[in-house]
Amino acid sequence: MESGCIPDYDLEMRLLAVCLASLSLISLSAVSSRHERCETVAGSYSIYANGDRLHIEGSRHLLSVVIDSLDSRLQAAGWETAVARGEFTICYEKPVAPRDLTVSDVVRVKNFSKIRILVR
Repeated sequence: MESGCIPDYDLEMRLLAVCLASLSLISLSAVSSRHERCETVAGSYSIYANGDRLHIEGSRHLLSVVIDSLDSRLQAAGWETAVARGEFTICYEKPVAPRDLTVSDVVRVKNFSKIRILVR
């Protein structure tokens, strides 16, 4: 009998074990990366022609977010010059301080309070 005709059962089992272990690690990393952290920050929310942005005090970056309930208030005050200042509870997955988030990070606003509408 030729050796090519007899399947190598041990090799197949080892390959299957490696595949299952790899899938387990990928699943585990996907679950752990979904850990969302939420923090309350002081900031300013504005409507721009290319989207809505949140500026966190102490940061040099604008974050892309949408807060529909504040949009109507800013539009009534004149969205081109109005800004909503207050406290915003933001949630994100990246393990950094809120001031280090950038426009490319996924951020959602969970809540807001102490809002003042100001005209620049």
